Amino acid sequence: MNKRLARFAVAGAASVGIAATMVVGGAGTGFASTISTGYVQLCAQGNYSAFVQFPDRNNLESVVVSPGTCWKEKLGGGYGGADGYEPINVFGVFNNAPHNTFKIDTVWYNGNVSGVGIGAEGTTANAGAGAYVITW
Repeated sequence: MNKRLARFAVAGAASVGIAATMVVGGAGTGFASTISTGYVQLCAQGNYSAFVQFPDRNNLESVVVSPGTCWKEKLGGGYGGADGYEPINVFGVFNNAPHNTFKIDTVWYNGNVSGVGIGAEGTTANAGAGAYVITW
């Protein structure tokens, strides 16, 4: 089992039945977010600060979130392509060089049908190669 599924199953499951479904089924688009429709939440769960950027919204960015804290904002929908999904770029900030950032991943969000929670996890070791993203 990869680290993403293991952590998601342990941290996000409210019951054994849900955990089993997540581990077997994966964390794909078939799972509803625990975040309310139209909201985006970013939690810096690694050893570094993080922020998100919305390319389809003129590169709008969140605040920089310190390790161990979260940011949540209602952004709604209406952006993105024909299917309504828009990219959210997730960035980390190097601890020893706060003006230097690194891209971790891109997640997809449709504020008309769901919310999304984003966890920036891991470490900045090896030039950020130890960083990764989970979603809920």
